[in-house]
Amino acid sequence: MQNQAATQLVLINKLQTDTKQRVVLYDALTSSLKTAQQQDVAHRINEIGVKTDQEAQTAMAAIGAATNDKMADMLEAAAAYAVCIEGRSQFTRSQLMRRLAACLGGRAVDREEGLRSFGSLLRTGRVEKLNRGNYTLAAASPYLAEARRFA
Repeated sequence: MQNQAATQLVLINKLQTDTKQRVVLYDALTSSLKTAQQQDVAHRINEIGVKTDQEAQTAMAAIGAATNDKMADMLEAAAAYAVCIEGRSQFTRSQLMRRLAACLGGRAVDREEGLRSFGSLLRTGRVEKLNRGNYTLAAASPYLAEARRFA
Protein backbone atom coordinates (compact mmCIF):
# COMPACT_ATOMS: atom_id res chain seq x y z
CA MET A 1 0.00 0.00 0.00
CA GLN A 2 2.91 2.33 0.65
CA ASN A 3 4.09 1.65 -2.90
CA GLN A 4 0.66 2.67 -4.18
CA ALA A 5 0.71 5.79 -2.04
CA ALA A 6 4.20 6.64 -3.27
CA THR A 7 3.11 6.08 -6.88
CA GLN A 8 0.11 8.32 -6.35
CA LEU A 9 2.31 11.06 -4.87
CA VAL A 10 4.68 10.84 -7.84
CA LEU A 11 1.74 11.13 -10.23
CA ILE A 12 0.29 14.07 -8.33
CA ASN A 13 3.66 15.87 -8.28
CA LYS A 14 4.13 15.22 -12.01
CA LEU A 15 0.65 16.57 -12.75
CA GLN A 16 1.27 19.67 -10.65
CA THR A 17 4.59 20.32 -12.41
CA ASP A 18 3.06 19.73 -15.83
CA THR A 19 0.14 22.01 -15.02
CA LYS A 20 2.45 24.79 -13.80
CA GLN A 21 4.58 24.47 -16.91
CA ARG A 22 1.49 24.50 -19.11
CA VAL A 23 0.21 27.65 -17.39
CA VAL A 24 3.55 29.42 -17.89
CA LEU A 25 3.74 28.34 -21.53
CA TYR A 26 0.13 29.24 -22.19
CA ASP A 27 0.53 32.68 -20.58
CA ALA A 28 3.67 33.38 -22.60
CA LEU A 29 2.02 32.20 -25.80
CA THR A 30 -1.16 34.20 -25.15
CA SER A 31 0.72 37.44 -24.51
CA SER A 32 2.73 37.12 -27.72
CA LEU A 33 -0.07 36.13 -30.08
CA LYS A 34 -0.89 38.74 -32.71
CA THR A 35 -3.10 37.06 -35.25
CA ALA A 36 -6.36 35.16 -35.20
CA GLN A 37 -4.58 32.06 -36.48
CA GLN A 38 -2.14 32.12 -33.57
CA GLN A 39 -5.02 32.58 -31.14
CA ASP A 40 -6.77 29.57 -32.67
CA VAL A 41 -3.64 27.48 -32.06
CA ALA A 42 -3.52 28.68 -28.46
CA HIS A 43 -7.13 27.64 -27.90
CA ARG A 44 -6.40 24.20 -29.32
CA ILE A 45 -3.41 23.84 -26.98
CA ASN A 46 -5.62 24.84 -24.07
CA GLU A 47 -8.27 22.29 -25.05
CA ILE A 48 -5.63 19.57 -25.17
CA GLY A 49 -4.40 20.65 -21.74
CA VAL A 50 -7.93 20.57 -20.32
CA LYS A 51 -8.53 17.08 -21.76
CA THR A 52 -5.20 15.90 -20.35
CA ASP A 53 -6.09 17.24 -16.92
CA GLN A 54 -9.50 15.54 -17.03
CA GLU A 55 -7.94 12.21 -18.04
CA ALA A 56 -5.38 12.51 -15.25
CA GLN A 57 -8.13 13.18 -12.71
CA THR A 58 -10.04 10.14 -13.96
CA ALA A 59 -6.92 7.99 -13.67
CA MET A 60 -6.24 9.19 -10.13
CA ALA A 61 -9.83 8.43 -9.14
CA ALA A 62 -9.48 4.93 -10.58
CA ILE A 63 -6.26 4.37 -8.63
CA GLY A 64 -7.98 5.48 -5.44
CA ALA A 65 -10.95 3.21 -6.07
CA ALA A 66 -8.69 0.22 -6.75
CA THR A 67 -6.79 0.86 -3.52
CA ASN A 68 -10.05 1.11 -1.59
CA ASP A 69 -11.38 -2.13 -3.12
CA LYS A 70 -8.17 -3.98 -2.24
CA MET A 71 -8.34 -2.74 1.37
CA ALA A 72 -12.01 -3.77 1.58
CA ASP A 73 -11.15 -7.26 0.30
CA MET A 74 -8.36 -7.60 2.87
CA LEU A 75 -10.71 -6.48 5.67
CA GLU A 76 -13.34 -8.98 4.52
CA ALA A 77 -10.72 -11.75 4.51
CA ALA A 78 -9.67 -10.70 8.04
CA ALA A 79 -13.33 -10.93 9.09
CA ALA A 80 -13.58 -14.44 7.61
CA TYR A 81 -10.45 -15.40 9.56
CA ALA A 82 -11.99 -14.05 12.78
CA VAL A 83 -15.21 -15.98 12.22
CA CYS A 84 -13.85 -19.31 10.96
CA ILE A 85 -10.36 -19.68 12.37
CA GLU A 86 -10.65 -17.72 15.62
CA GLY A 87 -14.26 -18.85 16.17
CA ARG A 88 -15.68 -15.39 16.79
CA SER A 89 -19.36 -14.92 16.10
CA GLN A 90 -18.81 -11.16 16.08
CA PHE A 91 -15.91 -8.74 15.87
CA THR A 92 -15.12 -5.05 16.06
CA ARG A 93 -13.64 -2.85 13.38
CA SER A 94 -10.52 -2.29 15.48
CA GLN A 95 -10.01 -6.07 15.78
CA LEU A 96 -10.08 -6.36 12.00
CA MET A 97 -7.67 -3.46 11.62
CA ARG A 98 -5.22 -5.07 14.08
CA ARG A 99 -5.53 -8.41 12.26
CA LEU A 100 -4.88 -6.68 8.95
CA ALA A 101 -1.84 -4.84 10.36
CA ALA A 102 -0.49 -8.17 11.62
CA CYS A 103 -0.94 -9.70 8.17
CA LEU A 104 0.92 -6.75 6.65
CA GLY A 105 3.96 -7.47 8.81
CA GLY A 106 3.05 -5.01 11.54
CA ARG A 107 2.80 -2.02 9.22
CA ALA A 108 0.19 0.47 10.33
CA VAL A 109 -2.92 0.70 8.19
CA ASP A 110 -3.99 4.21 7.19
CA ARG A 111 -6.92 5.04 9.48
CA GLU A 112 -8.93 6.98 6.90
CA GLU A 113 -8.43 4.36 4.23
CA GLY A 114 -9.47 1.67 6.71
CA LEU A 115 -12.59 3.59 7.70
CA ARG A 116 -13.55 4.16 4.05
CA SER A 117 -13.05 0.50 3.22
CA PHE A 118 -14.94 -0.72 6.27
CA GLY A 119 -17.80 1.67 5.41
CA SER A 120 -17.80 0.22 1.90
CA LEU A 121 -18.17 -3.29 3.34
CA LEU A 122 -21.12 -2.12 5.43
CA ARG A 123 -22.82 -0.33 2.53
CA THR A 124 -22.48 -3.33 0.22
CA GLY A 125 -23.76 -5.72 2.88
CA ARG A 126 -20.57 -7.78 3.01
CA VAL A 127 -20.31 -6.98 6.74
CA GLU A 128 -23.41 -6.60 8.88
CA LYS A 129 -23.81 -4.52 12.02
CA LEU A 130 -25.09 -6.46 15.02
CA ASN A 131 -25.10 -3.72 17.65
CA ARG A 132 -23.01 -0.75 18.65
CA GLY A 133 -19.44 -1.50 17.60
CA ASN A 134 -20.01 -5.20 16.86
CA TYR A 135 -20.24 -6.69 13.41
CA THR A 136 -20.47 -10.05 11.69
CA LEU A 137 -19.58 -11.28 8.25
CA ALA A 138 -22.48 -11.72 5.82
CA ALA A 139 -23.33 -15.35 5.10
CA ALA A 140 -22.99 -14.74 1.36
CA SER A 141 -19.34 -13.65 1.66
CA PRO A 142 -17.07 -15.58 -0.72
CA TYR A 143 -14.27 -15.21 1.83
CA LEU A 144 -16.44 -16.90 4.47
CA ALA A 145 -17.05 -19.89 2.20
CA GLU A 146 -13.34 -20.14 1.43
CA ALA A 147 -12.34 -19.86 5.10
CA ARG A 148 -14.81 -22.59 6.09
CA ARG A 149 -13.02 -24.96 3.73
CA PHE A 150 -9.85 -24.54 5.81
CA ALA A 151 -11.45 -24.43 9.25
